[in-house]
Parts: sequence; structure tokens; C-alpha cells
Amino acid sequence: MPELDGKNYLNWRSIITGVICLKGYKDVIFKGTGDSTADIYARAFLKSYLDDEHFSTIRIYDTAKEIWDHLSRMCLGANSNDITLLARKFYKYVYSQRDSIPS
Repeated sequence: MPELDGKNYLNWRSIITGVICLKGYKDVIFKGTGDSTADIYARAFLKSYLDDEHFSTIRIYDTAKEIWDHLSRMCLGANSNDITLLARKFYKYVYSQRDSIPS
């Protein structure tokens, strides 16, 4: 299984969706239903296939469904030339003293 690195989201989602169904996590991850033990296993499963950058963005979420929904929102824009990609670049930008700000 590949790790999600942001550039491979569509392929990663395709592969991991099949494995989610095989492992029996479908209802927990896609619908948010199921018991807390199943959710713990589903969260651990999802987290184990993320790179460090994506892992750091999901720490605030309490359920597997929240993690899945966040990754979908975050990564779909990274796979197309739309405003989501521009927003991600904006929030990652680090100001340098050499940068000029037009007045």
C-alpha cells in the first residue's frame, strides 16, 4: 500500500477504498457509524498510510470519518488546477525579509 503524499491522492483513494471494504471499515469511515473499537482500528489504519505532512493535518480529528472527509477536501484540490491549490500555496508561504510588498 502506498502512503498518501498529496500527489497520488486519486490512486491512493482507489486502492485504499478497496482495502477499507475488505477490512470491514466501510461503515465506520464512509458513514461514521459503528462502535468505538471499530473506529479506533479504522483511524489507526488510515494513519498508517499517510506521509508526515498529511498525518500532521489530521491530528485534531476524533473519528475515522472526520479524517477521511478532511483528506478528501484537502487533496482533491491538490490534484487539479483550482483555487484549493492556490490556497494551499498561500498558507504554506513563508515571508522573507527580501520580499517586497507593493504599496
